[in-house]
Amino acid sequence: DFTLNYNFQAPYYIAYASNHPEVTHPFYQAIGESLPNGQQMARNKGWKGVHFPAHIGPWGLRPEGWNDFGQRSDAAYAALNFIWYYQYTQDLEWLKKTGYPYLSEVAAFWEDYLKFEDGRYVIHKDAIHEGSGDEVNNLLSLGLVRTLFKSMLEFSAALDVDAARRTQWQHILDHLSKFPLQQRNGQTVFRYTERGLDWFIVGTLGIQHVFPAGAIGLDSDPKLIEISKNMVRQLGRWNDYNGFSSIYTAAARVGYDPHEILRQLRNTMQKSGQVNLTMQYCGGGIENGGGLLAINEMLFQSHEGVLRFFPCWPREQNARFGDLRAYGAFLVSAEFKDGKVGGVRILSEKGKACTVQNPWPGSKIQILRKGKLAETVNGERFTLKTQIGEVCELRPVQN
Repeated sequence: DFTLNYNFQAPYYIAYASNHPEVTHPFYQAIGESLPNGQQMARNKGWKGVHFPAHIGPWGLRPEGWNDFGQRSDAAYAALNFIWYYQYTQDLEWLKKTGYPYLSEVAAFWEDYLKFEDGRYVIHKDAIHEGSGDEVNNLLSLGLVRTLFKSMLEFSAALDVDAARRTQWQHILDHLSKFPLQQRNGQTVFRYTERGLDWFIVGTLGIQHVFPAGAIGLDSDPKLIEISKNMVRQLGRWNDYNGFSSIYTAAARVGYDPHEILRQLRNTMQKSGQVNLTMQYCGGGIENGGGLLAINEMLFQSHEGVLRFFPCWPREQNARFGDLRAYGAFLVSAEFKDGKVGGVRILSEKGKACTVQNPWPGSKIQILRKGKLAETVNGERFTLKTQIGEVCELRPVQN
């Protein structure tokens, strides 16, 4: 039984950035085997593209029939893993044969399902929790749709296909409804839906538009970042069996207090963790291993197409990482010692342009290629041209 409203996707969350994308291949096989059923389910309801029930199984099985619990988001939720595989590997042949055919069907569903009303796109009759009602504009779906169409613009251009559809995709991105807000305990936080459920006492669906959907990050409007931090604080779901796989990484993605993240993570692991780093809860399962992605994201982030070094790490605590995988198919290493970044090394697998947030704010940067000084750059953010297989080392210019 592969549950698509997060459970089946979540074990793979940690694989991409940890440089093990190959272990995610069974996921795409399983989704591909169920694609004909999903297309049939969409047709049965009068929709285009693909729409999944909440539960699928291997070889196209449907262990709980056609029940979707009123949720329209499951196929888009599954799309995240497809999106990440290409972003982290830049494997164009895989995108052409495996990734894009599925993503195109998900996009077709949302092109058809979204309603353009009073100058904005609205999502109707879409439950955020299983069976929570015919809700309007739930947070998760709004986040998934944003990430989906942003990715479709990038991927269709890379493959040079579907140029005629890009105008509508961009129009959707430009006019999609904003995330609904509310006041809670004196702070502005997200409302689970614009109309319908406002809050829920378990789980972390109130923050999953940040992660895994990836619709908010450190490049977002500062107001959205602050609201996201408020949401993490008000949820407080640090030891939630439906939320472990998302709450910690969401907190890291918006720069929440790293001391609090590490403290809560240690407490949770001591309470519910097993020796093999799986979590023992009253529910959930192996998907909770994906929650340890938070450590990677505290040390290094690239999900907005920008390499950020130690973006959410205690300034007094030393750390290092080696060959974490980044968007753009880069393998990245660095260390943080005595409050300073060092040892920055970037291996470019595909020769893509590499955008970097300056690890030494205010300093010029020396770029070494093949171990020799090649150029000097400056600025808060800069982009390097790379070649396939090239290794770049970065270090600050000493004043």
